[in-house]
Amino acid sequence: MLALAFLAFDPKTFVSDRVTLENVSRFLFDSFYQSALLRTFGIAGATTALALLVGYPVAYHLYCLKSARVRTLLVLIVLLPIMVSFVVDNSQSAESKKEDAPE
Repeated sequence: MLALAFLAFDPKTFVSDRVTLENVSRFLFDSFYQSALLRTFGIAGATTALALLVGYPVAYHLYCLKSARVRTLLVLIVLLPIMVSFVVDNSQSAESKKEDAPE
């Protein structure tokens, strides 16, 4: 993907064999791309900070629990949304593959 950034744009094939720095300079100096990049890093930083603020206290609390039964229950409560999301995504993927299969 990075190598494609240095190839010139061709309207017919989208990429030509000519190497250029035009795409890179447009990405670095165009205000549209600068604002999109800053917004992306801002969202990534906020998400990381929120995950750390929520995740560390939960992990520490689970670590300090004496009862294995309660710890297991709380770990399941934390992981349940991820597991449900995984199952739903895979069931939708399997359903779409079933629809695409020839009869």
